[in-house]
Amino acid sequence: MIQYFRDRAVLKQFLYDGYVISSFNRHKHEYPMYKSDMNGIFDTMRDFEEYLRNLEVKIVKMEIDKTKIHDYCLRYALETPDALHILAAHDSAYLITTDDKLIKSKIEEVKVIDPKRLIQLVS
Repeated sequence: MIQYFRDRAVLKQFLYDGYVISSFNRHKHEYPMYKSDMNGIFDTMRDFEEYLRNLEVKIVKMEIDKTKIHDYCLRYALETPDALHILAAHDSAYLITTDDKLIKSKIEEVKVIDPKRLIQLVS
């Protein structure tokens, strides 16, 4: 989620500079993150965690298992960050993400859903 919020923080300046959205992933690393941007991202993450706690969603810490990450990358043709997300959610009922590629994937270890679907499940 931090990557999503970071991308949102950079996107406005990126488009203002005349780039087209199709080149965003190639050039976004050229944009620095300022302390105010990072503080905004951390505030948003804290708000989201509070929202999840209010829904009685348990937030757990995880350890990184390089072997499982490698396995997920190979088995599901994932990039490392996506494999990390699967590993983080491995013992959970759901992996909540806005990543369409993961939502549409055939991940067997956990059910992958977007935040809107979570709200429907809880309601």
